[in-house]
Amino acid sequence: MKKEVVFYVFRRPILASLQDYYKKLSPSDIFYGLPQVKKNTRVVVTDKTFSHHKLMAIQQLVNRFVGKFIDIGFSIIPACLLLPEIEKTDLVFATVDTYGLPFSLLKFAHFFDKKLVINTIGLYDGLANKKSLLGLYFGRKILRSADFFISGGSYNECKLLSTLLKIPLRKFEFIPFGIDTTFFAPSK
Repeated sequence: MKKEVVFYVFRRPILASLQDYYKKLSPSDIFYGLPQVKKNTRVVVTDKTFSHHKLMAIQQLVNRFVGKFIDIGFSIIPACLLLPEIEKTDLVFATVDTYGLPFSLLKFAHFFDKKLVINTIGLYDGLANKKSLLGLYFGRKILRSADFFISGGSYNECKLLSTLLKIPLRKFEFIPFGIDTTFFAPSK
């Protein structure tokens, strides 16, 4: 049986931290379940986008513009750079909305058709706090292309996002953040 390929996308370089985890030098709780998923699937992770310094400088200009409408990142340039990687996978997991929103836009525009799961950290506040009808309209439109949303914050965040985005609650799941008990154990 062929293993499903899951592409985890982080907003910061992650490969060195993953190596530390595999050497048992750091906890697993910063990887959004990646070590556990890896047991059942083939997981792909890359730091490629972070070496494109000129493009990342242009991305900062994009962030300033988008920041006028929503209070979340919109890493569209790195997301576009990752399209060749996405084509080799079955599912994309955006660990933060900084990638979730641009991936949703790219999927909405038919640049890829893979399953898309978005971790919702900060998504509700980022869309609701700016009180931008234009930002909310486009957020609703493009986020509907995501297949599933995971909230580590609370079940209430799932309900709030479902209502705000007009997306059925069944597309949301609350999965609390875990604590790696091999590194952090309650004292007796």
